[in-house]
Amino acid sequence: MKTIKRNPLSLILMGGVLALSTSCATLFSGKTTPAVLIDAPSGLKVSDQTGSLSIERVMAHGTAGYESTTQYYTKGVMLDKKTKVHNLTLEADGKKGNTDVKLRASGKFFVLNLFTSGVLGIGIDALTHKWRIAGNKYIDVPAVLNGSECRSQRQLKKYMKKGAK
Repeated sequence: MKTIKRNPLSLILMGGVLALSTSCATLFSGKTTPAVLIDAPSGLKVSDQTGSLSIERVMAHGTAGYESTTQYYTKGVMLDKKTKVHNLTLEADGKKGNTDVKLRASGKFFVLNLFTSGVLGIGIDALTHKWRIAGNKYIDVPAVLNGSECRSQRQLKKYMKKGAK
C-alpha cells in the first residue's frame, strides 16, 4: 500500500483557505460600513482623515414582518472598516462642523461565529476588522453644522423610522 506524501506548504495553504472560509464577517461583510446623514442639505461635503468621502445612497432601516420586508435608502457615507475612529468634517452653506464616528465589533457576527466556527472564526474576523460597524450610525447633520448638541442615536433611529412611513 502506497502512502501519499503531502507538501507542508500545500497543507498550510489548505488550512488558510479553510480558516478564511469559516469566518462569517470575512465572507459576508464588505470593506466599508455605512453612516447615515440625517437632514443632509444639498451641497454637503464630507471628509475624514483619509480625504473626501462621496455621499451615496445607503440603507437606513429594514424591518422584517411576517409578510413583507421594508427597506429604504437615504443619503450617507461609506466608512472604511480598517480605521477604528473616523473624524468626519461636514461643510455646507458656509458652516463647518466635526464629529467622530467610532466603529465597534458587531455582536451579530460574534454570535454567528461562536456557533459556526468558534474561536477560529472570531479570531479571523477580529484580525481582518470585517465585523466592525458604526457605533453611532446616524449623524445629525444640522446639529453638527451648528455646533449644538446632537440628538441621541435612539432618537435619530426613531426619526428615521417616522420618515419612512
